Amino acid sequence: MEQTLLCLPMMRFSCFIRLALCCGFVILALPGCSLQRPQDSVGLPAMPSTTLVSLRQTPLSRQQWRSIVPSGHVIGTRHYRLYTTLASRLERQRLGTLLEADYRQFLQFVPQARPALPMIGFVFANRAQWADFSYRTTGVNAQIYMDIVAGGYTQDGVFATYRFSDAGMLSVVAHEAWHQFSFLALRNRLPAWLDEGMATQYESFTWQKVDGIDVPQFNPWLNRPRWLALRSAVRRGPKALWTLRQLIRTQAGAVVTQPQSRVNAYYGQIWSLGLFLEHSRYRAGLLRLLAAAKAGSLTEALANSGLTSQDVATADIRWNSLAGPIYFRRYISSNIASMQKQYSRFIQELTAQWPPAGSGQN
Repeated sequence: MEQTLLCLPMMRFSCFIRLALCCGFVILALPGCSLQRPQDSVGLPAMPSTTLVSLRQTPLSRQQWRSIVPSGHVIGTRHYRLYTTLASRLERQRLGTLLEADYRQFLQFVPQARPALPMIGFVFANRAQWADFSYRTTGVNAQIYMDIVAGGYTQDGVFATYRFSDAGMLSVVAHEAWHQFSFLALRNRLPAWLDEGMATQYESFTWQKVDGIDVPQFNPWLNRPRWLALRSAVRRGPKALWTLRQLIRTQAGAVVTQPQSRVNAYYGQIWSLGLFLEHSRYRAGLLRLLAAAKAGSLTEALANSGLTSQDVATADIRWNSLAGPIYFRRYISSNIASMQKQYSRFIQELTAQWPPAGSGQN
């Protein structure tokens, strides 16, 4: 049995801002930062300039992909079309298997979801190819993505990453696949506490042989990097932790001005909040929230919130700071003080030992 764990990649900006990665969208305004395209980023010279929206709406054919990368491969599954330059057949097989296993997990939370198919992803063999692709398809966001040291991104319903390690690459794909799914299958945008909380649940899995085929077995409790970050914050005391009120109103992009210890704590806590909600009596409320987002009725809770239709459409930091708490109170619990006590007990128990008590490994 082979364990796959996320390696908590980081983003580093030239103006000394750092952000823990694996977000769906990372769109930041960084005044004074000047990020230049790397001179060696020439991995896909035949790749035409286009947009991710175009690539999603009109997927490349195998012939078109081979004209860009003669050694490239297209992995077609029931729900995905994955373009890759990976040479390893095993890695390519695992990518397709992982994505379909991911999709089955997603349907447990959003039954009968119907995202536009096929869902499109790009996994490159090296950073130069990924960088060149990003510059040719993601517009102004490419400069931000270039400061990703190891990881990936999802933009306009398309994800892209590269092979920086076997385990890390696969964990990033599993994480980004949720962001892609939520973008394409849900009519309303999710607040960060839920979108990131859900995505982190798919980062840890083991590979097991089933009828001679490698199949991923997910166990979100065994996400050791997130667990270590959370334990570190818990040991430093309450001041090192984000309160529940802070967690439910904070967008990942707003975390970048915090010290690195606070960034790590945020992602460890978002992961643990996802565990807490999924494995408690609050799961029913979580499912109702996701069902409302799928149906397009989630935003009804925002009436009289002061948010405009433009705020809802952009889903920016202001939107998240208001919508996050409103959705939490409507669907999870209106008693934040009581929830804080329950959550605090949960993370104390979660970090008391490794493997955690709920992992089934004790």
